[in-house]
Amino acid sequence: MTTAVRPGDLKMIAELIEERLHAELPENLPLRIRCAYKQGNLIVLGEHTPEVKLDLPPTFKAIQQAILALVGYLPGQLRLYLRIKGQKNPYAYHAFKTPQPIGAVMDPQGGQPILLLDRPPHRAPNRRETPPPVSEEARQAMDLAAAAFPLNPFDTPPPEEAFDEQLELEPESQPQRRTPRQRPQQRPQQRQRKSRNQPSSWLLPFSACASVALVLGSATFYALSRPCAIGTCQEIIAANELTQDSAELLQSAQYQQQIQAAKGQLTSASQLLAEIPLWSKDYGTAQRLLRRNRNLTAGLDEMVNALDSALTAVAQGKNPPHPLQVWEGVAANWQQAIALLESVPPDSPVYPLALEKLPTYRANLTEIQGRIQDEKTGREQMQGILSVAKVAQARSGVAQSVESWETIYASWEQVIKQLEALPRGTMAHQEASQLLPSYRSQLELSRDRKTKEKIATEAYQEAILAADRAENATRNNQWSQAVDQWNQAIASAEQVPTGTYSYPKTAASLPEFKAQREVAQEELKKANLIAKTRADLNNTCQGNPKVCEYTLTDNVISVWLSADYIRKIQQTATVATTNRDPKVRQGLDLHVNTLRTALEAIADNAQLPLELYDPYGAFIGRHTPN
Repeated sequence: MTTAVRPGDLKMIAELIEERLHAELPENLPLRIRCAYKQGNLIVLGEHTPEVKLDLPPTFKAIQQAILALVGYLPGQLRLYLRIKGQKNPYAYHAFKTPQPIGAVMDPQGGQPILLLDRPPHRAPNRRETPPPVSEEARQAMDLAAAAFPLNPFDTPPPEEAFDEQLELEPESQPQRRTPRQRPQQRPQQRQRKSRNQPSSWLLPFSACASVALVLGSATFYALSRPCAIGTCQEIIAANELTQDSAELLQSAQYQQQIQAAKGQLTSASQLLAEIPLWSKDYGTAQRLLRRNRNLTAGLDEMVNALDSALTAVAQGKNPPHPLQVWEGVAANWQQAIALLESVPPDSPVYPLALEKLPTYRANLTEIQGRIQDEKTGREQMQGILSVAKVAQARSGVAQSVESWETIYASWEQVIKQLEALPRGTMAHQEASQLLPSYRSQLELSRDRKTKEKIATEAYQEAILAADRAENATRNNQWSQAVDQWNQAIASAEQVPTGTYSYPKTAASLPEFKAQREVAQEELKKANLIAKTRADLNNTCQGNPKVCEYTLTDNVISVWLSADYIRKIQQTATVATTNRDPKVRQGLDLHVNTLRTALEAIADNAQLPLELYDPYGAFIGRHTPN
């Protein structure tokens, strides 16, 4: 069964409740508290001396509040008892269900304590009175309390029959055999009787004798009432049982609760042994057993503290990663646990457990020291990585050339590679996992920008080279080549991406490239036209005999008819006239008209005026193009 309070804590809880009640109850009434667990319920017994009179409702309420303040919620019932010191059965009982009182089966109303006995606890019973029947519920409550809190044999009062006989006997006829508890109550009555029946001369010597007898009787009773003064020493038997139980518990103990419970048993045994007086025949045995118990408790505190330090270290080291300061605290706890284990003496019952735990604790300390070193290394590496990233970010804001972006890209590659290589399980690695997405974006951005800048630089340089070749062709009147180079320069310039370092320079040069291309195209057109005109003139002037000669300038076409051609024309005309052959004359006229039409067409195509001369340079005619 799982309880809310460990058995080893019951004694401490009882002491704390006593302190609280001493401060809260009226007149600081002395009330001894004892705690026990029975049938899943917390049972608390309050004992007081016979002369103490308690008001039951506020007393029970104060005890309940003190317990709840220390323990909190309890799964079962809280059963409270009040008992006169030395009596077996309690005289009052109350049950609560935490955190609110709900009463018990023997308290159907649930609001008031139950008086288990029919008489007040401060009035002695009369043997002539017939005790009233006790209910089954009250009997069960008394049996539970008696089982949980047995009386010490030397605290048990004399039987009620002897008590009743002493009340009935007269002092003159019966021996004065009274217990120390009864003597203070009967002595005033005896003195009153003697003062009434005897002369005053007897008072002084009788009082002196009575005082001496009282002192001797009290001393004798005190000596005999001490533990183990007479008879079998129950304290030694109980102490041996507690010691044996603790030894068995320590033999298999693995947890601090077990060791603490065993220590509590040894402490209880030592307390029992320490109460045995010097005049007891068992005093020597008690002292020997006390020394044995002291040897058994050696090293228990060290082991408990070592286990506690280990638990603290384990709790601190859960769910890594942690900052360096946390790991240093974990290492300090493991070091403390190891030092405590090493301080356990070899004759301690927990020495084997200490030897068993030491290798594990040392291995854990070594692991934690490795984590500390990883944290230091990771922190130092992270500082260097962040410095490189900061420089790369600064350069990204001012970079222009492709060389600058190549440097930035290389820096981001280095940063990401170093972040991925940080020791796992460290705060630096955790921080790196948060930074990596952003830094990878910076790497992609720098790679894209580097690519664009490279494309822009290459395109711009190609455009400049093509423009230089076009200018050379222009100077050599190689207009076709000039046009081709200007087209290449324009195409390369248009490939420069916007937003790059080369784009502004390219955008400024592009209009000039296009203008030069237009000039080259016009010149090429003219050159082509002149070439065509020259070819047409060659075709027209060829013949047998050769028809003409020509010169071609940018302003005019000059054609000179050849002397052979003129001579042949004249001869043909003379023959046609002589022979009166009209067909020859018509054919000659058609030929001359065809030559004239061809020359005019050439002039029209060339958009140049044509001047015709005879072989001797005489001007024949001029044709102006439409």
